[in-house]
Amino acid sequence: MANEGAANVNPNAEIVRGQVFEVGPRYTNLSYMGEGAYGMVARNYLQSLPYKPKVPWTCLFPNADPRALDLLDKMLTFNPNKRIVVEDALAHPYLEQYYDPADEPVAEEPFRFDMELDDLPKEVLKQYIFDETAQFAENHRDNPM
Repeated sequence: MANEGAANVNPNAEIVRGQVFEVGPRYTNLSYMGEGAYGMVARNYLQSLPYKPKVPWTCLFPNADPRALDLLDKMLTFNPNKRIVVEDALAHPYLEQYYDPADEPVAEEPFRFDMELDDLPKEVLKQYIFDETAQFAENHRDNPM
C-alpha cells in the first residue's frame, strides 16, 4: 500500500482484488467517523451522496473463494454496529487454517493509544518518531521493502 490514500484502504479487499481498494476520497478517513467536528463533516458528506445499490461481491471478484467474499462482506458492512467482531472474524471459515483459539490473546480492555501520548511534549514525540524511523531504516537497510 504505497499510495497516499493508505488510510482509506482495507487490506483484506486488496488481497482478494489484487490492487488498492479505495473506500472514499483520499481526504476521508472513515475511522474518524462520528468524532467531533470531523464526524459531522464526514456524516454530512456521506449523507450528500446519492443512493447506490450494493454491487454483489461476486461481480467484483468473480474468481474469489465464496468464504472470502462472505468474510469481506461482514467486515465491510457500512454500519459499524452490524460489522463482524474481531473474534468472530478470526474464527470465520475462510481463516480456519490459521485460527487457533488457544493462541488468540484477548485484551481485557480495548487498547487506547491516545492515553499514552497525551501528556508528552511535542519535541519528545518528534524524537520518538525520529528514533523509530532510524531504527526501522537500520533494520531494513539490507532488505528494502
